[in-house]
Amino acid sequence: MSVAHAFYASQTRVYSSSLTYYPEEADISLPETVVAIPRVAGAGGGGSHLGGVVLVLHGCGGSALNFFHKTNTCTKCTGEPHDTQIVATMHKYNMAVVAMSSEDRTHKCWSMNRDTPRVIARLNELASKHGWSQHTKLFAHGLSSGGYFASTLPFVRQRINMHLRGLCIQVASLHADAKAWETLDRHDDIAVAFAHMPRDKRTAKHVEHDASELRRIGVPVLVVEDHPHAVSAPWLETYARLAPSLARQLFDHLTAIRAVDSDGYLAYDPRGHEPEVVPSEIEQTLDATGARTLHEALYSAYAVHAIASASTPKVLDFWMKHAVNLLENLLPSIPDSSGKGLPPPIPLQLTARCEDVDCNELAELIVACTPASQRPSMQPPDPARLAKALQHSTVICAAHARTSDIRAYLDETLKDDDEDDAHSDYATTLARWLDGTGTILGDDRDSDGDNASEWRLVGFSRAISDTSLVGIMHDTAVVPALASSSVASDVIAEVVNTLTHEYDISDIGVAVAEHHILYPSFKACLFDLDEEETFVMRFDEKN
Repeated sequence: MSVAHAFYASQTRVYSSSLTYYPEEADISLPETVVAIPRVAGAGGGGSHLGGVVLVLHGCGGSALNFFHKTNTCTKCTGEPHDTQIVATMHKYNMAVVAMSSEDRTHKCWSMNRDTPRVIARLNELASKHGWSQHTKLFAHGLSSGGYFASTLPFVRQRINMHLRGLCIQVASLHADAKAWETLDRHDDIAVAFAHMPRDKRTAKHVEHDASELRRIGVPVLVVEDHPHAVSAPWLETYARLAPSLARQLFDHLTAIRAVDSDGYLAYDPRGHEPEVVPSEIEQTLDATGARTLHEALYSAYAVHAIASASTPKVLDFWMKHAVNLLENLLPSIPDSSGKGLPPPIPLQLTARCEDVDCNELAELIVACTPASQRPSMQPPDPARLAKALQHSTVICAAHARTSDIRAYLDETLKDDDEDDAHSDYATTLARWLDGTGTILGDDRDSDGDNASEWRLVGFSRAISDTSLVGIMHDTAVVPALASSSVASDVIAEVVNTLTHEYDISDIGVAVAEHHILYPSFKACLFDLDEEETFVMRFDEKN
């Protein structure tokens, strides 16, 4: 089978924490640099589909290795929760990510004098390697000390071989040397986002002042606030990655020492407080990474000065609005010959969990991808057998979209179509499917409340693999009316990326009939017959 190069025109805005972004290369000589490039950018990373490059900068005590999970390409990466989620969200927006560590490996903070020349040189080296240029949009996302450092980059941007277009300064304000923003020759083409925690009143006051001054001189500014959130045993399982029994033990301890109030919110800052928030008997059961993960989760829950990932989509949307028109760089997943141009993006929620997939809905979706003329002879998949297939799959990816977003997409893409009987019938089918009274196939459905959910399954794919050499994708499906959107390419890319990076598989095939609705999309993704022109064999009762 041929190597599958995934065409990934991502327009997703809602993400799932179960999906991972993998580094393409890692230089772990001190200070470390880790680089991850979306596959849409092509082999060299400089393809026309790249949304931009984001330089991510840790806070004091951190490292570039925090932003990525441990893989074959980064064996020393630690993959801390909020750090990796920030980068995973950037991946959904089609951004290449460059994570760098500060030169200071004692306190691990950033210095303008020591770090600026090195960061510029490394960025320019990567730009030359990957084909990035002044046409490539550069963004910087920094936490605390990294945020202060990021705020100084506009003053050296002429020395960077990319076009600096946006900053995110998290739990920090402008560096003192960055106060003279209006002295820049151009100061209104860099969008600046502040993400802070109002509980840190000192930083909040500085952010308010800096945001006001930047707005006064015409700089696009966004201020996003991260607030405290409640802690519970299930929350500790998910965000602190504790085993269920350990999560329950810790939450009971927090309750016993009155570290949480009646609503589950932390009553005081868990840093350096007595009595100890995390007892030694629990701390001793964790390795170094597990302990850091737990403490990071508790710090973000208290929300006074900590990394948080919830604001990342808002920041990226802000950058897209003021600094990036991603649509001018992206292609639809199926070549558009209608002359209408690109359809609007559909915000998606991607999941890799079997329990998130309704197999009855999936069975309908698979049949819907078959032309109506072929359906009478087609036996619909048995939902029970589909569920078993999902459980035994190596990788799955399901895409869900809100009914309101689907309607907005259809209103835009179908508004100019000819109003013939077939179009009218199909529009009725779609309307009934969205309001829960019908299936995507046009059949009646008993309205039982569950069907009135605001989310619909719009795309799916799964792969089976020997987890060593070969992987094959099956049951790839997308709602036919959304075939020209990014849904297919998003789903395909997640499956291919997981096989490639998590299992180190590059020989990936796809089982699909030539009449399948996504056949053109697979051709656009560069799936093709292998050298032996192998055919997938299918047995039925007649054989």
